[in-house]
Amino acid sequence: QHPAPVQPRVQDCMAALHHAQLHQPAFLQHAPASSTRRTTVVAGLPFTRGSVNQRRATSLFGLSSLQSHHTPLHVARIHSGQPTRLRVSAMAPKLPPQQMGITIHGSNESSVELGCFLDFCCPFSKRIFETLCDEVFPHYGDRLKFVFHHQVQPWHPQSVLMHEAAMAVRQVDGDEAFFKYSKALFAAQEKFFDRRVFDKSRQEIYAMLVEVAGTVNCNTKGVEAKLALIPKEVYDGDNPGSLMIQEVKWAVKYTRQMGVHVSPTSTLNGMICDTSSSWTLTDWQNFLDPYIATKSSE
Repeated sequence: QHPAPVQPRVQDCMAALHHAQLHQPAFLQHAPASSTRRTTVVAGLPFTRGSVNQRRATSLFGLSSLQSHHTPLHVARIHSGQPTRLRVSAMAPKLPPQQMGITIHGSNESSVELGCFLDFCCPFSKRIFETLCDEVFPHYGDRLKFVFHHQVQPWHPQSVLMHEAAMAVRQVDGDEAFFKYSKALFAAQEKFFDRRVFDKSRQEIYAMLVEVAGTVNCNTKGVEAKLALIPKEVYDGDNPGSLMIQEVKWAVKYTRQMGVHVSPTSTLNGMICDTSSSWTLTDWQNFLDPYIATKSSE
């Protein structure tokens, strides 16, 4: 059992929590010599509104309300018999373990890197992707590197689920399977348009996406498992998302960071550039040839 909360520390706690919310990463420490308890608010358990840790913190600090924070806070346990130390730290958000984007054609040895931010539910993304795969990639071969970026557009609510499924395929079966699945998903795109899925549940749409994975010999059981809701023992809350939600967050954060709004949006060697989904191979040649020729002559 925890000792009764020390009321004089309430204002300090609130100030520290507020400071941590505003200044990430933040660190605040308070250690009055006369206190008999030690309270550490830092690494340990996730602090979110309505969670066990939030309720524990509310009880420990004697606070009637703790507001939710955009930056996760962590609450450790109380240790009795030591001087009080209130230390509040904003935990930095998780970062991706590798560079964003998926290389599905060419390599780092290629002359030029073309990137595209594509939405699986966008017909213009489908058009540019198919032109690139069917005409542009074969024409340039290894001279051109192509990087796929997920562009999840919120006005297509099912887009989130479509990208989750593609991300799951990549995690389960790798980049080559992701490329095959992307082609299959774009080919089946109309099945996921608003008028086709408006009355379908999330799980029904997941089932449709797993079915597409089966058409290109992906591990459907593995993909289905990745699309499951995060277990309650992993996340103590009612709004956890699927096991792919972190991948979605990274993709969305990256597109925001890049200032990308619509799909398709293209980059050449990392710089956003003007392209069109209506371009033919000739248009792509007119755009790419000067850069590939320059690089090849160096």
